Amino acid sequence: MALTAKQQVFLAAYLECWNASEAARRAGYSALTAGSQGGRLLKNVEISAGIEAFKAKHIMAPEEVQVALTEQARSDIGDFLTQEGDAVTVDLPKAIAAKKTGLIKKLSQTRTTRTRGEDDTEVTVSTTIELYDRQAALVQVGKIHKMFVERRELTGEDGGPVAIAVVKMPVDAL
Repeated sequence: MALTAKQQVFLAAYLECWNASEAARRAGYSALTAGSQGGRLLKNVEISAGIEAFKAKHIMAPEEVQVALTEQARSDIGDFLTQEGDAVTVDLPKAIAAKKTGLIKKLSQTRTTRTRGEDDTEVTVSTTIELYDRQAALVQVGKIHKMFVERRELTGEDGGPVAIAVVKMPVDAL
């Protein structure tokens, strides 16, 4: 069974604001019953399927995050460079073909023109490339694999045990 026009508006509004009551109001349901209508609409099998399809398309799965972090951790500046003699240049077409441009944090180019007379002009192009932090990606991957355990040690006064104070409150104070 297909969604009604009102249900389609609700679904679109919900995917925009992620609030069932607000989405119900936007879809034209009564402001007085929008809360209960929104909850009821979220239980609709077709609306739930629409929400899950949206999430599958637009939200990274944990595995996708791991793949991206692993690719970042394994990144190599050499994938972006070409050397001819003593000149090193950024080979952007090579990076695009290898689908590695997502690893680039910053790419900038500066063109300098120097004129030393009518016939003497020198043009210099300087390119700067910066990749995302490989070490930070490695740390994130390590945390995913539980390679690092963060511990905190709590001690009381003068390095002794932590004292816990129990305060009894009168019943009438509640």
